Amino acid sequence: LIKGYADELNSGFVNDAESRKTYLEIISEESTKLNRLLNEMLDLSRLESGRMEINREPIRINELVMSFIEKYSGFIKERKLDVQLDLGEECTCIHDAMRVEQIMANYFSNAAKYSDERKKIIISTKTIEENVRISIFNHGENIEEEALKRIWDGFYKASNSGLNDSDSYGLGLSIVKAIQTLAGQSYGAVNHDEGVEFWFDAGLDI
Repeated sequence: LIKGYADELNSGFVNDAESRKTYLEIISEESTKLNRLLNEMLDLSRLESGRMEINREPIRINELVMSFIEKYSGFIKERKLDVQLDLGEECTCIHDAMRVEQIMANYFSNAAKYSDERKKIIISTKTIEENVRISIFNHGENIEEEALKRIWDGFYKASNSGLNDSDSYGLGLSIVKAIQTLAGQSYGAVNHDEGVEFWFDAGLDI
């Protein structure tokens, strides 16, 4: 796609300014997608090969969630998302703060992408035994049970109606899997009556 549009521009076949602008916008957009794909592949490779370490540090989890929401305020406003918080008692967990945000960003962008017309997303935290569980739920279609087992594999994309997305390369959830495996923590996805919940754990600082 990038080469095709670039070749047409270089050949001089595109004469009007509006068409040139459109071609350049497409080239820029596709270059951004390609850059993201390459970065995700490199990130996944480093995680799976053990060449990237988890920086274990104390994290005030509810504080991190609130900071995350603040950072994404523009994204939320632009997409008119109804984001609700269901936070448990504040506690400190041990994980890599940057990686926790990376997981949340992946879950959150998917929730925004696949939510129904209500655009309702619920972020929750709760203590389960010696872990804190962070969950992001979106109202929308369920994921087929067979697909739930495979969405963590690289480049896998569920074929449910309404889930087609040309921007998705199927690497985000495999990166979540690699991070949590390296951290020795659990992760998962669960269908509920009105939507899907994605979750991951971080160990309590006991």
